Amino acid sequence: MTGGERVMTALAGGRPDRVPVCPILGGATRQILGVTYRAWSTNAELCALALAKTVRRYRLDAAMFVIDLSVECAAWGQRLVYPREGTAHPDVRAQLLQEPEDYDRLRPASWLGAERMNMEVEVCRRLRRHLGPDIPIFPMVSSPLGVLTMLRGQTALLTEVYDQLPAIVRALEPITRTLEQYVHRLLDAGSDGILLDTLYASRSLISKELWSAVERPALTDLAQSVHLRGRQLILHNCGWGSYLKEQLAVMHPQGISLQYSPEDCANLVECRLRYQTVALMGCVDPVLALLATPEEWEDACRVQVRLLGGTGGYLLSTGCEYPPNAPLTLLRQMRRAAEYEEERRGWA
Repeated sequence: MTGGERVMTALAGGRPDRVPVCPILGGATRQILGVTYRAWSTNAELCALALAKTVRRYRLDAAMFVIDLSVECAAWGQRLVYPREGTAHPDVRAQLLQEPEDYDRLRPASWLGAERMNMEVEVCRRLRRHLGPDIPIFPMVSSPLGVLTMLRGQTALLTEVYDQLPAIVRALEPITRTLEQYVHRLLDAGSDGILLDTLYASRSLISKELWSAVERPALTDLAQSVHLRGRQLILHNCGWGSYLKEQLAVMHPQGISLQYSPEDCANLVECRLRYQTVALMGCVDPVLALLATPEEWEDACRVQVRLLGGTGGYLLSTGCEYPPNAPLTLLRQMRRAAEYEEERRGWA
């Protein structure tokens, strides 16, 4: 089977010839070209080439990737900081939204000023040329509330979310409309689906009731943008105690990418058994890539495949982005773990 066939079979709930290997790639891929993080995250060709070379060299089954979580907010004029060897982030001394009253100033972003979103669209276009038709491409898109956090600052937003609830909900409207256009452009550029970050839908940040009131309607609309195109939707939530049941009810994804078990499951095995109508992707702790030996990393990957991949509908991945400064060579052990478990089970 090709990588694409493995991934699509797993997302449909089936059992491919082996578990697909699809770590969430990011700045770590710059290592393969020997360029700086800043150069990788601001140059479409360097970014696409690094991703493509990593996928090819380590024989990964898909290009699941994130550039950083500041790609979208830059379209509204948020000032960013680009460390030479670190992830771009908003300049906390110059948040675009300085006061609660600023929530109502937001309008849909202009594509003429959306330099970083346009760059990611170009990355997908070039990545498709580099990889050909057989390797699926899934770029990550931030949730509307995630974008608003980058514009206002997390501490301020979480402090104001109760007192300013109507204004925050109104602010999500122009963000959502912009993200819907962004999704269509990414799909037009050759992406097979979208990896949608839904971190706020977890106990890590806000309550289930508050998430339902604030962001659920916006995410429902955004998910529909993917479904209307007939493409694949994978929800990514690396938070503790994610509200999986509620997300599935309104977004109907083909897959869910997790690091921790959702709030209604004691562990990931229970999650796999309870939610068999959706493919599970994960759930290797990416921190291990910085701390473990190659043998320990491979063992951790084997455990995930053994526990979660026996009946199909599973994609081996990191629970969050593969660490930017972890050695890329561990991706080889990740693939070997999937191949070893295939041989151990005697899969066809």
